[in-house]
Amino acid sequence: MFFILAVLVAAVRLGTGPAVAATIFGAAAGTFLFVPPRFALAPLPPDRITYFIAFLIICAGIILFARRLDAQRAQLLAREERVASEAREQRLIDAAHDYAIYELDRDGRIITWNKGAERLKG
Repeated sequence: MFFILAVLVAAVRLGTGPAVAATIFGAAAGTFLFVPPRFALAPLPPDRITYFIAFLIICAGIILFARRLDAQRAQLLAREERVASEAREQRLIDAAHDYAIYELDRDGRIITWNKGAERLKG
């Protein structure tokens, strides 16, 4: 359980590379250091192989989940940046009272206009 927690923290905070390294270290440490006799490279019992595979599957799921969270976080930041940029653009357009500024769609229809366009063109 301790090694899975280390993989989770590495995946969420540090990224995929450190999470994979934590998985490899955790699998090696859990398999070879805590199996009697310690530090032995003898063949592992079948139940330990099952635990080893289960550990790798759980860690892979954690890493994939963390990557998905990172992708969603990046999408959210991009969306927030786009909204902020559009708001700045709209404030700039609204501040130009001496100029008529129109936004047209592809068919040439007016989508938005500013106060200057309203004042100059009616």
